[in-house]
This record gives sequence, C-alpha cells and structure tokens, in this order.
Amino acid sequence: MTLRVRSLLLVALTAASLNLVADTSWAKRKKGPPDVVEDALAFSTTDRDRAIQLLEDALAGRKLDKDSSVILLHAGEQRRLNGDAAEAGAWFAKVLSISATGTEAPAARLGQALIQAAEGDTSRPVMSTLRNTSDRDVLDTQNADRYLLLAIDAARSDEARSVSSYSKRALSFAQTDPEVLARVEQTLQELAQSPPSEITPPAIGEGAGGPLEEAEEAYLRGDLEGARRQAERAAGDPDPRIAEAAAGLLRTLNGAPVRSDQIAVVLPLSDRYGSVGNNVREALLYGFGGSAGRLRFYDSGSTAETAVAALEGAVLQDGAIAVIGPLLSDESEAMVEAAESLHVPLISLSQSYEPTEDAVWAFQAMHTWGDQIDALLEWVMTQRGMSSFATFSPDKDFGNNAVALFEAKVIERGGQLRAQATYSPEEKNLLPFAVEFGERADDLAQKKREAERNGGNPDTAVASPIIDFDAIFIPESSLRTPLVCAALAYQEFPMGTFQPVKGQPELPLLGLSTWNNEDLIATGNEYIRNSLFTDVFSSSVRPEGDPLIEGYRQATGRTLSSLEAAVIDAGKLVGAAANAGATHRGAFRDALVTASVSDSITGASGFDPETLRARRNMLILTLTRDSIDAVGEIPLHGATPSMAPPVP
Repeated sequence: MTLRVRSLLLVALTAASLNLVADTSWAKRKKGPPDVVEDALAFSTTDRDRAIQLLEDALAGRKLDKDSSVILLHAGEQRRLNGDAAEAGAWFAKVLSISATGTEAPAARLGQALIQAAEGDTSRPVMSTLRNTSDRDVLDTQNADRYLLLAIDAARSDEARSVSSYSKRALSFAQTDPEVLARVEQTLQELAQSPPSEITPPAIGEGAGGPLEEAEEAYLRGDLEGARRQAERAAGDPDPRIAEAAAGLLRTLNGAPVRSDQIAVVLPLSDRYGSVGNNVREALLYGFGGSAGRLRFYDSGSTAETAVAALEGAVLQDGAIAVIGPLLSDESEAMVEAAESLHVPLISLSQSYEPTEDAVWAFQAMHTWGDQIDALLEWVMTQRGMSSFATFSPDKDFGNNAVALFEAKVIERGGQLRAQATYSPEEKNLLPFAVEFGERADDLAQKKREAERNGGNPDTAVASPIIDFDAIFIPESSLRTPLVCAALAYQEFPMGTFQPVKGQPELPLLGLSTWNNEDLIATGNEYIRNSLFTDVFSSSVRPEGDPLIEGYRQATGRTLSSLEAAVIDAGKLVGAAANAGATHRGAFRDALVTASVSDSITGASGFDPETLRARRNMLILTLTRDSIDAVGEIPLHGATPSMAPPVP
C-alpha cells in the first residue's frame, strides 16, 4: 500500500473523531419503522440479545401485514451483527420470499451478500451487490460494513481515492452502532499501518459470548435486571456448563439484596481448629481497622460441606457483598467453587488455594505453598547455584502435594530431582524409610556380613549413600523434622554441619514456613544448621522492642506469628476495598483489584489484576546455632522488592 493510500486513510480516521453523521440514513428516507423496531434499535446499542428477542417475539405467530417485512429485515440484521449467520440468512430469505421487489428487498439482498463476504466469498455477484446497492435502500449498519469491505478491496488495488471515500462512508454510517463503529475504526487503523493483504475485518459479532457472557458483564457493572434477563436465557443452554453457570448467577440474583455494609468472614471458630480460627479473627480485625464493624463472622465447621453452607447463607440469606475465607485446606476447593458459581468476591486465607487462569471472583490474599517453593528455588538456584535435589517427605496430602509442586518447579527451571522417598507420617521410627532413600555406594548385605565377621551387630551396618544432589527438601513440621533428620543421619547422610564421613559435601536442608519456630534451633541441632526455608514474616528477625510486635502483643496478648501477619495484611487490603464505597459485588471486585496499602507487614501492597494474587515479598530464612536469620527476600506477583537489606 502506497504512502498516499495511508495518508488518505489517516484523513478518513480523523474525520471519524468529528462524529460525522450519515445524511442518507435508511430510517430517515422511509416511513418511520414500527414501534417494536424502534425499541429494538434502542436496545441494540447496549444489549443486542434483548433487541433480537423483541423482534423475534414480535414475529412469533404473526400474520403477514404491512410491517412484517420491516421487522423481518431488522431481525435479520441484528442476527447478522450478533454473528448468527444462519439465523440472519433465514430472516433475509423470508423478506425476499414475501416480495422480491418490495421496499426491503435491496437491504435483504445486501444482508445476504455481507454474510457471504464475511465467509470469504469475493465473487463477482457478491462484490457487485456491495458496490451497486443504493445507500438509501439499506440500513446504516449494512452500509458501514459494506463500505469497510470495499475500502479493503480498494487498498489491495492501491486505489487511493476509493480507499479514502469508502473509509469515510464506512465511518459515517457506523456512528449509529457502537459495536460496528469500533469494528470499523479498528480495521481502518490496522489498514493504515499494515499491508492490506494481511487485513481481515474482525468477525461480525466477535467477542459476543452469548447470553451467559452478557449476563456476567451486566452483573459486573451492576445492571442486575439485565443480568437476570440474560441469565434466564442462558439457563436453558444445551451446554451443561453454561446452564450451570447461569443457574449459579440466578441463585445470587434471586437471593437477598446486597448489603454493602456487610462482609462475611467464614472461619473455623468452634472445633479443634477453633483456637487458630479465633487468632485469625483477631488478626483480621486488627488489620481491617476502623471499618471492623462491617465484618460478620460465620463458623465454617471445618469441613467442605459446612463451609459452603456458611458461605451460601451469608450471601443468599444475609446479602454479604463479599466473603473472607476459607482458612483450612479441606475447605478451599469447595468454597472457591461456590464463590465462583455465586459470583461473589472471595478473599482466600488458605495457603493451599492456587488461583487458576479462569478464576474471576476468588482472590488469594495468603502466601501459598507454591509461592514459597517458587521463592525458595529462585534463591537456591539463582543465588546458590544449586541444580539437583532430593526429597524426603511424609506420605500424606501436604507432603505429597509439596513434593509434586517442588518437582514440577525444579524441572521447569531446568534442574533435576535425583532421589525421592516418603515415610509414614505417624511412625516414630523412620529408619526403615531412610534405608530406602537415595542410592548407595556399596552393598548393604555385604556390609552386614563384614560386621558379623568382625563380631559386630549386623543390624547396625549402613551402606554409604551416594550424594549426587545439592540439597534435600523436607516439607515437614518443626516438631517432626528432628526425627526425620535423625533417621537420615543414621544412614550417614550429611546435613547442615553434620558430616558422618570425612570428605562428604556440605548438604543444606530446605524447608517451608512450617520450620519458622525457634524451638527447631535446639531440637534440630547441627542437622538443620545453615538450612534454608521461607516465610513472609518472622518475629525473630525483627529488632528488639519492635513497635509492630509490641502493639500486637498489647492488643492480643500474643507474639505476632507469620500467619497472623499475613492475615493483618489481608485485612488491610479488604479494608481499602471496602472504603471505596462499592454498592454491588461487581464494584467490590473492581475495588479489590485496585486496592492498595502502603503500610503492609509482609509487602502485600495490592492484588495482581491478572492472577488475583496478593503481591508480596517472601523472606529466605536460615537456622544458625542460636537464631533464625534472614538471608534474602524474593518479590512475588509483581511486588516491589524491599529497598532495605535483610535483617542480619
């Protein structure tokens, strides 16, 4: 395409900014349309599905009269603009069957030609219809689309004046319909910047996801009646996924009116997890601050079923605008599914919830196990140059899930997992499990025979392990980690500063936030020295007399834990969203996306709008002979790295 063609296109686009209006409008040249058509045209600029419904309802069972062809024509055009080619073609054919020479016949023929052109048909009859139909005999939206196609065709032939003329006409006629105008402007912008051979107009109706998508968009912007109308249509969809999603939205729309002054908090408050749940409650109130009266607490019951029942009661019966929770892993998946189904903002406090790409309503305010493993591997593989690892873990959900995440992320970063073994999470004697861990440099049976020949106890014989990895990952509690280390030590694995055989390499242990306990310093002894683990907060690395820790102790009588620090920050983020004054759930979701705090404890300054995860910084911690120290910090989910160096 020549510079002249591009220059004329830019002139045409500039004309669009002047809101040029066509003076050959079909509606102005003919007798005013029937009332149903006027109503449909009014709806079509914001709710095309509603416009189609009005027109097709008017045609249902209607006997032919003087208005039938006009209604049929507009039904066909609205269907065409919605991307429903087959339905549109049927209505246009019906117009022509009534009268092939009637007033609406030219517009029906052009509609058919536009459908063919959209499908790639550029035959002589199609192009002739596009070029030779009178502006006065067809609809503005039809003129807009046909002149857009003619502008592209002219650009391919390098006909500069025709490109300019057709572009101006396309823009002029497109003014009556925002969707058509956007499509025309987008295509002409691309035509001005790219070779015409690479230009294909956006598909008619592109982006229209049917009634369900329309319902969800209406719900997000607070148009609850529009959302209900579209959701009722989507509920009858033959696709069970669409029908189920629509049914979930209808449950919410038919439930209690939204109370903008009420945020539900679903936590375990009464059973064996009640102590932790009530600590979290105090931390949340502490972070939420002056608006704490807006929080209403519900007991989750600590099971998936009871937690979902609490959430549904809070939303459907009490009208909560948003929900905070769950806390427990067993509740997470079910509560997230319920929140997504009901279309209510949910702010998760569970470390086991990993947001998926299709999550819309469930935000993750807590640091997950995946976050911790990401930060840990970022540190040891980038800063320490490690590339090969082993894992020794409890055979239960937590251990198995942590190892699966660890393995996947090691491989993703180009590393290797050299050895894996599990052990019983209940057993106190872990020696039989440690025997199966890793490979050995010599034969155990031969070692036993040698011990017996030398008068020793063959049961104490140990085959020397092959150390072909840089660290051992042990996802375990601080209480049981020393037991695990003792079993590995008996099998002559070096750990920390413990070296059972001279010349063995130093082998650090790797852990998670479950190690963030000063008791492990003494119970883990030399095995855990120089180990590395992660957490978002540790009171051990804060300066003595830290006002943050002292203030929390005065308010609650407890030393601030990492869990409570993260919950305080979650409370701050939800409080910032609550103060935005949202009156419906879509607006509250938007407020969460834009919420920002500057005084967070864990670096949780806001939510990433793409992943819905809290941006935060993860500490890399180590255990020395007498303290827990911070050695580094890894920013996650777009967080700004802390400018302060790690506390020594």
